[in-house]
Amino acid sequence: MFREGTPASESVRMFAKTGRSDKLDDGSGESFNGRNGGEAAEDTVLNTFVAPSVSTGAAWTQSQFFVDGNHSRVSLISRMIPSPDWFIGIDSFDLCVNGNWLDSITIEADPIDAGCDNGFTFTAPNWPTDPQGIVYRIKSNYPSHPASSFYYPQFNRLPTIATFQFIKIKEYEQSLNGRGQASDPTVKIEESVIKVLNGDSDSDRAVQLEMEQQRREQEYNNYKSVGDNKVSVSNVTSSISIPKGNKEALMNSYRDCRLGVWSEWSACSVSCGIGEMQRRREVIKHPKGAGRQCPPLLQTKWCGSAKDCPPETHFEW
Repeated sequence: MFREGTPASESVRMFAKTGRSDKLDDGSGESFNGRNGGEAAEDTVLNTFVAPSVSTGAAWTQSQFFVDGNHSRVSLISRMIPSPDWFIGIDSFDLCVNGNWLDSITIEADPIDAGCDNGFTFTAPNWPTDPQGIVYRIKSNYPSHPASSFYYPQFNRLPTIATFQFIKIKEYEQSLNGRGQASDPTVKIEESVIKVLNGDSDSDRAVQLEMEQQRREQEYNNYKSVGDNKVSVSNVTSSISIPKGNKEALMNSYRDCRLGVWSEWSACSVSCGIGEMQRRREVIKHPKGAGRQCPPLLQTKWCGSAKDCPPETHFEW
């Protein structure tokens, strides 16, 4: 959206000077200095968002937006009123670090000059910069003019004028069909087991018996010997004793959770923008004894498009 040390794009310049945000809202702001490698900006923007203005005094506002693995950076801008061309903002902040989405982060913001007006004070008259200057961060000692509203050379830095807080509400993982699914590694692991254990053929049942026997042997530390002739099979909810060496009794002493098939996906929760679809499944047999517990019965994936809503008229400055 903007970058310090470079001239502001027309859309940023217009917003900083007049408050007009139509070019920012439609995601079609100009690329600058080739930072997008020659691509049109609209091809690199996944989602645009707007928050209600803070009219007076100290207050807060909020909005929601959508990012994905190919669009993990967020830029935002908020105009300071009154001011010549000042704003606070963030340029291309990456919400994904080392392959993991940040759960939350708070960023302190400094005032920024758009480089298109020479005014030093909040209420300075219109004094266009010609030729246009560069975007720069206003500091306690820069611009070094006694009339500047932010000139406090006795301070190392200006007090925080605003903060931006990003909080992850929900995370999806990419599926093979290009949509997302609510992240839950347990679901993936359990489904692969259920696919085998719920088989209806004789060979599947044989595989099931063999797998269960191997799993019980591997989890032998969960069993406690009780004398020479019995074994106790325990979990957090039950404890039973069966004759040692009685395979049939051992296999009947527990049962893994068995699930039905997934329902069809629900309709998308929104008519435009990013929404959610859900599907459910039912428990056919509940677990018994030390059997494997049931995995989640609800799955959620995102649907829609971040760009298919009609343009909105937000507010006048």
